[in-house]
Amino acid sequence: GKRITNYTVLVVHPPSDPPPTYEFRKLGNSTVFTVGALAADAIYGFAVAAINSIGSSDYSNISEFLSGSSPPDAPVWVDTTLDVDVDTIHLEWLEPDANGFPIQFYELSMAGPGQNFTVILQDLVVSADVEDLQLATTYRFRIRAYNQLGFGPYSSIQSYKTDGCDESTAPGLIYDACEVCGGNGKDCICGDGVLYSESPLGTPYEECDDNNTLSGDGCSSSCTIEPGWQCTTPAVGKSVCSVVCGDGLVIPPETCDDTNTISGAGCSSTCQVEVGWNCTYTGG
Repeated sequence: GKRITNYTVLVVHPPSDPPPTYEFRKLGNSTVFTVGALAADAIYGFAVAAINSIGSSDYSNISEFLSGSSPPDAPVWVDTTLDVDVDTIHLEWLEPDANGFPIQFYELSMAGPGQNFTVILQDLVVSADVEDLQLATTYRFRIRAYNQLGFGPYSSIQSYKTDGCDESTAPGLIYDACEVCGGNGKDCICGDGVLYSESPLGTPYEECDDNNTLSGDGCSSSCTIEPGWQCTTPAVGKSVCSVVCGDGLVIPPETCDDTNTISGAGCSSTCQVEVGWNCTYTGG
């Protein structure tokens, strides 16, 4: 006959014998009570007792419920990140707790220097090779998992710097044995004004480098010396190319070349037509 003033709710997890119990006291006589911070996909037991001015009732029978599932936990990176190739990074991560529903895919994002993260992969895999990256460049990666309840939290950010040398041949790239050019985090780039003249094996990387990749100025687009020209090979700085006088090739600013550098025969020692003479070019 007394008015109920309070309810006491017992939360039992897991419902085993003897179970741990947690008591929550609810003020007022409302029959609605919310319990938060429950583990996902777990069985909980609940019992309730009513309190009035005389005392407390016995607890009701324990009712068991399965807590709701949630998005997956954050993936964890595998400790070792392997460099498959100079422009490729190999990434691996551990499968996180799916929290009740199977993981449908992982979303991998990447950011270069000064860039925002962009998605580069959505797939149900636990590793990935990220290719065609810039040399000697630091990239950041993060990953998260998805199930039917949505995306879970992102992993920690993984940073990795690509190598600084390339052992392959590519347009504008002279073969680099890495011990030379890679030592400074650079490649032997044709046209950069730096002469990479000799490899550890004694073979030339470049014959010349005049700080451009234009042919016709003595140093070709592949950094080889063009016919009829000679180029300096400085230890520091770019190559300077000039026309060879006396080789039989007429290349401006030459106006003649009679295969020698003797004046008095119509073509001077500097390969200019002498006064009173007319020279023709018969070369190929």
